[in-house]
Amino acid sequence: MAILGLVLFAIASNVLGSLWYSPMLFGTTWCLLVHKCQPCQLKLSTSSAVTIYGLTTAGNLTTLVLLRLAISQFVANWQQLFCLASAAFALIVGNQLPHYLFQSSPLPLYWINFGYDAAVIFIGCVLMFAVPI
Repeated sequence: MAILGLVLFAIASNVLGSLWYSPMLFGTTWCLLVHKCQPCQLKLSTSSAVTIYGLTTAGNLTTLVLLRLAISQFVANWQQLFCLASAAFALIVGNQLPHYLFQSSPLPLYWINFGYDAAVIFIGCVLMFAVPI
């Protein structure tokens, strides 16, 4: 797997996460849904920020590598896209649905997190075809 594609994906997914959960987009709504109080002002220490971004990057890279391994089993483009769409849907739903079902998370919170996961996987898919990963 090409290191360049993985590095680009790691950067893109972190930039997207920073924007997605910022007050400019869904950060305020997300904080209200999670904490059920006033919008939080996230003041992360350096160690907690490194942990959050590190775990997120590791999870996103693992998802991308597993998707690429699944896709590499097929040759035709339509098969790749079908497999990719199926795997992405299964990963996103499998990742977010338990939070909604078993932790009594509100539905808007589910959609915010679902949208982020879908966007990250979409970026990964675009990079898979644009940059050989």
